[in-house]
Amino acid sequence: MFVLLPSTLLYGQIDLGVELGGSAYRLKSGSHAYREGVFEPFPGPSFSAAAFYRELPEKAVGIGLEVCYTRLNFNASFRDGGIGSGTEYVSVVELDMLHVGIIPRFKIDESGWFALRTGLMAGWIAGREQGTSVSLSLPISHGSYDRAAGNRFKGDLRVVGALDVRIPWGTGCALHIDPYASLGLTSLLQTDRMKAADVGIRIGIAWASRGRTFGKVMRDDLARREGIEK
Repeated sequence: MFVLLPSTLLYGQIDLGVELGGSAYRLKSGSHAYREGVFEPFPGPSFSAAAFYRELPEKAVGIGLEVCYTRLNFNASFRDGGIGSGTEYVSVVELDMLHVGIIPRFKIDESGWFALRTGLMAGWIAGREQGTSVSLSLPISHGSYDRAAGNRFKGDLRVVGALDVRIPWGTGCALHIDPYASLGLTSLLQTDRMKAADVGIRIGIAWASRGRTFGKVMRDDLARREGIEK
């Protein structure tokens, strides 16, 4: 039978875990008089999953590494070219986004149950874009396309903030409840500006390890170097 244990029994260790959840996205394009696009995510939450490494330090800050997958589907309507010319596009876009980041964990209570996480994540995308196009130059022509999303979209760099609620479970596990928000710092479009922001929550389980943390390794290495120099 599983029982809750005092978090201090596991603190100063490493959590390796996985999480599942969902998020609500907002997509915003640049403000051009004749090129501003409309990007509307599908109704409902976007699926999200993550695998993570989080240090549970004796002191205030622990290193955190995270790989996050998100499935984002949205409708897109935009145009390129100048006034009275160019091409209008109406698309359905399916993006598979993978982000990798360094997200330190800042302890905010002595029990270790609550921590803040903030850091940067870099992303890559795959997926499909399907839609129709209308050329606004004479003679007007219509077309359709079904192509890799990478022809128009790209991965972004984003800043992430989260509250990590860690609940010890059994003798070597912990539940993690992670409400989070992220804000895109760079565009998801190849040739124009379209940034993403999302708010979501993931819930998962982690396995505690007693191995040396990166922070401990770096501190020991620094102390050894200082000793050699003296």
